Amino acid sequence: MSNTILIFAKWPEAGNVKTRLAKDIGDEEALIFYRNMVQQTIRIARELEQDSELHSEVVLQFSPPEKAMHFQEWLGDDITYRPQSSGDLGERLAQGMETAFQAGSEKVLVIGTDCPKLKSEHLCQAFNVLLGKDAVIGGAKDGGYYLLGLNAPWPDVFQDIEWSTSRVFQQTTKRFKENRLQFDRLEVLRDVDTLSDLRIIQRGREPTKWGTLKVMALSLLTGISSIATGFFICRMLRIFGLLLDPLDFPLLFIGIAAVTVAGITAALRYGRVIGRGQSIAVGIGGLLWVGFAFAGIASLVY
Repeated sequence: MSNTILIFAKWPEAGNVKTRLAKDIGDEEALIFYRNMVQQTIRIARELEQDSELHSEVVLQFSPPEKAMHFQEWLGDDITYRPQSSGDLGERLAQGMETAFQAGSEKVLVIGTDCPKLKSEHLCQAFNVLLGKDAVIGGAKDGGYYLLGLNAPWPDVFQDIEWSTSRVFQQTTKRFKENRLQFDRLEVLRDVDTLSDLRIIQRGREPTKWGTLKVMALSLLTGISSIATGFFICRMLRIFGLLLDPLDFPLLFIGIAAVTVAGITAALRYGRVIGRGQSIAVGIGGLLWVGFAFAGIASLVY
């Protein structure tokens, strides 16, 4: 067997998988998503078993070790199961690679189960890169990677990496260069770790700089319109003498403040879905509702 695809996964248990996503959608929904992703990733890897040129062994590196029979009952017996070694993620990845090469593999890919856009074409491309390069890596939007491939064991590429941070991809490619490895990059894909990631995947398109500019422009126009409307409405009320009771002032302020809070809350919640940059843009628009409140009071007083 010349090629191996290593899939790292842990036993699906509510509250123990996709914990960041679970904070927004709940433990059970996050568990369902995780189980589906594991099955989808294995199905994609299995597609290469039918390729006569890239015929590959699919190996599930699972944890904890005592769940071996449970994994086999869940995912079937047509893939190879190996328990993950002890240690941090880097040590487990290095050991998984080492074991695969010792078993006779010439090229080894390691993939996770967080990337809904991963296709068998990415795996084929990665193996083809390894025909002429020492390594291949597919970066993730969050600064990590969804795929890494080697044509020989290089444990150094997994050492001194700040795992679960946005520096993983950068530090890994730095290790490639330090070891004088020739490598190529695959296209950048999005892992799903948060509700924001999930919404973007469901929409089928990534946030863009142009989209952020549009949201900022609309937010600014909304804020300006709100201030102008506040002046107009409150001035009209004053001209026609409809606010004669002093109690009308605090009541009006409370009403405007309620709208302001609702606007800011909606803007920030929407921003969580469309991405950090656009979240700030929409948040600015929401904060401009505060101007509406102050403009209204000012138009009544002066």
